[in-house]
Formats: sequence, structure tokens, C-alpha cells
Amino acid sequence: MNPDVVVEYGQEAALNSLTLIAPLLIVGILVAIVLGIMQSMTQIQDQTVSFVPKIVLIVLTFVLCLPWMTGRLVEYSKQLFEKPHLINVGSSESTMRSARESAAPNDKVARMKIR
Repeated sequence: MNPDVVVEYGQEAALNSLTLIAPLLIVGILVAIVLGIMQSMTQIQDQTVSFVPKIVLIVLTFVLCLPWMTGRLVEYSKQLFEKPHLINVGSSESTMRSARESAAPNDKVARMKIR
């Protein structure tokens, strides 16, 4: 595999991850800002007051965005498996043959240790 292709796949994966997590992060940040302002106005400094609403709203956002997130992941996976760089047909047979040949002596050693 060419290093440029690996870098391209890494960039696509990072961009897809950021796109999927963005709604959750945005909701978390907005809730934290609003609750921080409310806590400073009322001078209530209890951490559970800010923790529980953030968790509830992030979970609710996750549930609402789950179909969209799943669709994005399925589409990304389809695109990834359709790329010809992931499958190297020419060397797969020789790789499997060498793996079988190298596994045979190890199996004998493992059987001898068991007895």
C-alpha cells in the first residue's frame, strides 16, 4: 500500500469521526455554557446541578442522532470496502499458503507440550 493512500484513509476516518461526534459536542458545550451562566447568577456551585442535565441532554441527542450516525457509518464502510487498495488479490494465496506451512510445525510443538 502506498503511504499516500494510508494518509488519505486516515484523513477520511478522522473527518468522519469528527462529523459523527460533532452534534454531541455542540450540545455538551451549549449546555455547559448555559448552566455555567445560571450557576454564576444564582451562586449555586453544586457539581451535580451541571452534571445531570448535561448527561441527560447528551444521551437524548445521541438517541435522536443515532439513525443519521448509523447511516453515515454504513455509507463510509461501503465506500471503504469498495476501494481497490484494501484487497491485494495477487499475494493472498501465497500469504495463506505460507501461513499454513508455518503453522504446521508450531502445532506439533504445541501438541508435544500438552502431553
